Amino acid sequence: MNTGVPVGFVTLFSVDKSTVEAVTNALDHGSSCLQITGNQAALARTCTRIPPDLLIIDSPADVSDTAALARLIGNISPLPSVLLLVPGESDADTIQWLKLFRGTEALRKPVSAFELRERAGSLLSARKPPGHPETVPAPDHRSRVLVVEDSRLQMKVLLDYLEGQDVDIITASDGLEALDTVQEVVPDLVLLDVVLPGMDGFEVCRRLKLSPDTAQVPVIIITSLRNQEDKLEALRCGADDFLTKPIDRRELMLKTGSLLRRRQQLAELTSEACRDPLTGLFNRRYLNFALEREITVAAGGNAPLSLIILDVDYFKTYNDENGHPAGDEVLKTTGSILTSTLRKCDIVARYGGEEFLVVLPNTGTEGSSRVAEKVRRAVEEYPFPNGDGQPGGRLTVSLGAACFPEHSRNAAELVDLADKAMYRAKQEGRNTFRMHGA
Repeated sequence: MNTGVPVGFVTLFSVDKSTVEAVTNALDHGSSCLQITGNQAALARTCTRIPPDLLIIDSPADVSDTAALARLIGNISPLPSVLLLVPGESDADTIQWLKLFRGTEALRKPVSAFELRERAGSLLSARKPPGHPETVPAPDHRSRVLVVEDSRLQMKVLLDYLEGQDVDIITASDGLEALDTVQEVVPDLVLLDVVLPGMDGFEVCRRLKLSPDTAQVPVIIITSLRNQEDKLEALRCGADDFLTKPIDRRELMLKTGSLLRRRQQLAELTSEACRDPLTGLFNRRYLNFALEREITVAAGGNAPLSLIILDVDYFKTYNDENGHPAGDEVLKTTGSILTSTLRKCDIVARYGGEEFLVVLPNTGTEGSSRVAEKVRRAVEEYPFPNGDGQPGGRLTVSLGAACFPEHSRNAAELVDLADKAMYRAKQEGRNTFRMHGA
């Protein structure tokens, strides 16, 4: 039976046969590649050459080996990791392990197949950019932590522990309030008590993980219960980790820090996946998703939507005469002109080469014609270096547009119609705008 563990490249560091067997069996269903090594030099070579999606570390018996392994892993790169601890260790010893390995998540041996699958699945999923890039924070934004706790005393303890951290704190006193809060502000981490009035923490977590907007937000379940079934239930409902009351401040800091770093890495990966590296604008991949979404929204609200495609005139001539670095600067500047000229709700993307595409929500033919003329004039008037060497003595763009639902209700056809209108503008003299059908 498929357990739902996402496909990924997993490396296990262990010399213990029973651990190797347990991990192999646990990840047998779904994980695409499990590499096993017990040699530190081999581990370093592997992780440096092809960093795995997940590293599972079996704690060495020798203390000197442990310190050396921690240094080795710390020098490679930040990797999602699970540390397997020997049974019987105290909470204080566990915290020392987590400190040594810089916030790595921990599981106790003997390895529970279900728990390892759930933890591995959570970490592997976090390595994959979600389908909704706008639900992931910007890589440089200040982290937001939602604390859900009905006890004023416990809330004060948590807030005191988090004081001084570089995070913004949001609070909720019950499950419904928490779910309402995340509709307005998507947090980067949720600290969620299990025992809440009305809806318990397990159900809140389950709903957070089912929503596309919050599915990627890490959740730490807080419980006063210590039995294994409660911990497994936390993992079943999608929790990324758990804390047991009374909460140890050091453990709280280590676990929140680890999950927030993971969230930040996800933001960076997502930004890379949906942004054009040259201009910083959205790329074609994201544009295709966003256009379908905006058409659905427009149709549901019986509102218009316009699409503009623009192309830099005689760009090859400019490149040939001034060099590709100068051409790159023209593309970056054109992108900046677009973002400064348009509204925040408009979507601007580099569609390919010297082509840009703009989605204008709640905008019909008249509005898009005004926007296109505004953009055309802004580019024409910008003092591009060596622009006077272009045909006509300046660097310009040609633009074409099509509108939903007037011209089409299909995303691909809208793009095609706008593209044909743009080429008509090229044929009819360049540095001009044409609307489909006009």
